[in-house]
Amino acid sequence: MREQLSRLLEDITSLREQIASAPDSMMQQYSPPAVALASVTADLLVKEILDWRVVFLDQPLRPPA
Repeated sequence: MREQLSRLLEDITSLREQIASAPDSMMQQYSPPAVALASVTADLLVKEILDWRVVFLDQPLRPPA
């Protein structure tokens, strides 16, 4: 997870640098890559939550004594 988030952070930083160095007339070109990064990030986070859900569902129920 850490490696994947680090890779995504690098991609986001790279895209931000590209946007910052682009002329104003080219700003609309960056919407598709930004949407793609947001989608990949959301997918990664959803999968992480599902993994944790599976871990906790497999735990035996321990009622209070």
